[in-house]
Amino acid sequence: MALEEFVAAPGGGSHPFYEGSVLWPVAPEWTTGEVLIGAAYRKLILGISETTVDRDRIQTLPKDLPQGQPWEDLLLGPGGLSSPALGREQKQSQLMPLVPEIARYACVLGRLRGRWDPSNLLLTTIAAGVPAGAADELMGRLRDALLVETGDDLVARFIESELASLDPKRDASASLSFRAPAWRTRNAGPRVPSERFAEDLEYVISLKSELTRRQWTVLLEALLRLGLATHMLWLCRLNVCIWKLVIDAVEEARVPTAESIEQLGWTGHDSNDPLLELGRDANAAIKNRIQSYVQARIGLNLLLHALDAAGCGWPTLIGESAGETPSAALAAFVRHVGDNAAALPGALRSVGANASLRLAANTLTDSNPRLLSQVTGFAKNLLEFIRYTLIQMQTQKDEQKAYDQGYLVYRKSRVTHIVQPGPATLIMLVHACCRALGEAPASLDDFKLHLAHYGLRAPAGELQLGQTSRDLERLGLVVDSPDAGGGRLLVDPF
Repeated sequence: MALEEFVAAPGGGSHPFYEGSVLWPVAPEWTTGEVLIGAAYRKLILGISETTVDRDRIQTLPKDLPQGQPWEDLLLGPGGLSSPALGREQKQSQLMPLVPEIARYACVLGRLRGRWDPSNLLLTTIAAGVPAGAADELMGRLRDALLVETGDDLVARFIESELASLDPKRDASASLSFRAPAWRTRNAGPRVPSERFAEDLEYVISLKSELTRRQWTVLLEALLRLGLATHMLWLCRLNVCIWKLVIDAVEEARVPTAESIEQLGWTGHDSNDPLLELGRDANAAIKNRIQSYVQARIGLNLLLHALDAAGCGWPTLIGESAGETPSAALAAFVRHVGDNAAALPGALRSVGANASLRLAANTLTDSNPRLLSQVTGFAKNLLEFIRYTLIQMQTQKDEQKAYDQGYLVYRKSRVTHIVQPGPATLIMLVHACCRALGEAPASLDDFKLHLAHYGLRAPAGELQLGQTSRDLERLGLVVDSPDAGGGRLLVDPF
C-alpha cells in the first residue's frame, strides 16, 4: 500500500471505527429527509434497492393508473404529492414520502447507478442507540408503523392501494440481522445522539394513531434528520478522541482505562464540546468538526497499516469486541498500540514515513488539502450529508421555501445558516422531552438537557429570550408557571 492510500482506507469510505460495525458499509453522501424515509420504506417494506428507482417513471405513472387526469394532478400538480426539486437538481420530479409505494418511484437523489443506501445509516444508528439485542425489536416497530393500515387516513390508504396494484411485489417480512454490539451497556452519564434518537423514535412511533399520515411523516422526517446527522458528528468527535489517546500512548506511554475513555468519548458533547449551538452559524462548526475527523482518520489509518507492517496488526475493527463494551474494546486497542509503540518507527520508515506517527500523519494530511478543505472524497460526501440533512431545503423556487418545516438549521441567506430548529422539529422535540419525563412536568431546563443529548447547546438566554424562545411561544409549546420557579413549562402538543 502506498502512503497516499492511507487517506482512503479502510472500508471504501467507512469510519475507521463506526457504529457497531453492522453488515453494511456506512459512508454517507448527500441526501434529504424525504429520501431518508423513502430509503426506510425500500429497506423495511418493499425489499428493493436504491438503484431500482427511476424518477423519470413519475411523469408516465398517471397513464398507468385508472382515471389518469386526477392522478396527474395528484402526483404532479400543485397541492398534491409533488415536492420541490432541490436547487442543485435539474428539473427532476420528486414526490413526498407519504406511503411506502411512492418509494418505488421517488425519494431518491442522484444518478441511477452508484447511489448510496441511507437506510444502512438508519439501521446502524439504531443499533448504536439501544442495548444489545434490542435493535431488531425497535426496527420491527418502526417497520410496522411505516406500513399503511386500516388506522391510516383514507387518502393514504387509497394512494397506497392504487400504487400497489401496479407492482404488488414486496418483502415486508425481510429479515434484518444485526451483529452490532450496543455502544454502552449502562446508562451512566448523558445520552449520546444515537441513544437519544432511539428513545425519541419510540415516542414518534406511538404518535401515529393520533395524527394524519402526512403530519406523522413530517415529524418522523424531522427526527431522522436530527438523529442521523448528529450521530455522524458525534462519531467524528469520537474518532478525534481516540486519535488523541493513541498519540498519548505512543509518545507518553499513557494508557487510559475503559472508564476514562467513556468519560472522554461519551460525554462532553452535552456541555463543554457541543456539536452545534442554537443561534450560531452552523457552517464553521460543521466544517471544523469534519476537518478534525479527517486528520484523525488519516492518522488512524496510518497507524493500522504501521501495526500490520510491524507484524502486530489489530485483528478486529477498532471498537468491536465480543462481550465487551465499546469503551473497553477501545481501551484494549489503545493498550495494544502502547505495547507495540517501539515497533512503530521502523514500520513507518518501511512505508516511506521517516518521522514520528504524529508528524507522519500531519504530513500526510497536509499533502491532501482538497480533502482537508472538504471539496473532494469522503470529507465532501460527509459535509454534504450533514448540510443537506440539517439545513432547510434550498428549493429552485423561493416561494416553496416554507415547504420544509423539519430542519435544524435555518437558511438565513445563501451563505449564512443559523442553528434554529424548524416548527416540526420543535414540536417533535418538545413532545419527546415531555414523554421522556413521564408524569412529571417538563421545564425549559429539561428541554435544554434533552437538546444537549443530541450535542446541541442552548446558550444562556436562548430558551428564555432568543429566537428559539419566540418560536416556542408562537407554536404554543411553553406556558408561564409559578411551579417552575419563575420559569416556564413545556406544553406537550399531543
